[in-house]
Amino acid sequence: MGTTTHVVDPHLDLRDRLQDKESLRQNLLSRGMENVDIDIVEKDYMEWWNAFRRFEKADEKDAARLKRELKEKCCGLLNALELPNVVGKETTSELEFAGMKNKTKTTAELEFPTFLTHISTLKMMGLCRTDSKHGLIHLVGYPATLLKAIQERITNKLTMTRPVSPPYMVRQAILEACNMNLHSFCSFTEGKEESKMYLPGVSLPTILANFVKTNFSENTNEWPICFMAQGTSYRQPIAMKGLNLFNSVQKEKIGIVVMGRSQEECDKEVKKIADVVLNELESYMGLELQKETVCVQRLEKFESQAVQYMNKELIPRNQIIRESKIGSYISKRLNMTYGDGNEFASHSYLEIDISSILGSILEKSYHLSQKQEEMPQIIKDLVEETSCSI
Repeated sequence: MGTTTHVVDPHLDLRDRLQDKESLRQNLLSRGMENVDIDIVEKDYMEWWNAFRRFEKADEKDAARLKRELKEKCCGLLNALELPNVVGKETTSELEFAGMKNKTKTTAELEFPTFLTHISTLKMMGLCRTDSKHGLIHLVGYPATLLKAIQERITNKLTMTRPVSPPYMVRQAILEACNMNLHSFCSFTEGKEESKMYLPGVSLPTILANFVKTNFSENTNEWPICFMAQGTSYRQPIAMKGLNLFNSVQKEKIGIVVMGRSQEECDKEVKKIADVVLNELESYMGLELQKETVCVQRLEKFESQAVQYMNKELIPRNQIIRESKIGSYISKRLNMTYGDGNEFASHSYLEIDISSILGSILEKSYHLSQKQEEMPQIIKDLVEETSCSI
């Protein structure tokens, strides 16, 4: 739970989420959040909401007193903000998901996980330094060049997107509006708890941070609108055994927010983007991917549904791409509207994990080199362009 007042004041009317308590209760149960007392959440939120309405109408004489009252009751808002998105109809439970996976598993998958060799090989060649105490990897030489080549190849193909440069740090309120766990990110202050900032790097909240309380013209924009950011994403440093490019806390990613006037409009555009990226990963980079629907217990709180593309050549399979359906869940919190300002935009988010793509290519390349088989085209092009040896 948060401890300070929500400092973004775009659209904090969450009363509609509490109207159908039975549906909300089923939603919470399906996500494994059975300990949430909806009646208490509603009571505390309505106390905050009524105080907020009084503060809006207050004159200068009463403003300071009502502001203190708002701060005292802020948990009512923060607890309501933690209510998750409505689960989509096509999302399966964890038991159903496990059953479907077991039916498709091969004998090899039921035995041993893949022994990953890319970090030990790179370290032996002097092309990598690791910090297992903090979960960090530093690449030099050809793997760093290959990482950049992957990123440039994909972004150059995504001509339907608009490049943006988001802030790497955001206020607590932005993360709360996206319903993300604050403890997952590094935080910094300038001496006051209220001024705390968090470091997600390239991510959904940082891309959206530029558009808080924004109304998008329905007539002059080409819909849907796609914002693309590329760069480093960060998580809270942790000590890690078996550190590799799939689990490091600092990764290179491409994040794409698709904003439409309906979820269907977003879905069509996400499919176009995903098809372009998948073609590059499979045809040019030689990866074999498998599409999986994310079960309800593994959804992020802001997700209504999610799909992930996994590297099916490694065990366990590592996520390469994740597509998140969000609907108007976040736009209602950040007041992102279109047209006359009465309609909230719908969102989808597509995250492409460049570091995991690099790890997948390196693992496959080492395996192919041992068998003296043909390398992926991206490796052959890199060798030709840079004259480096793989």
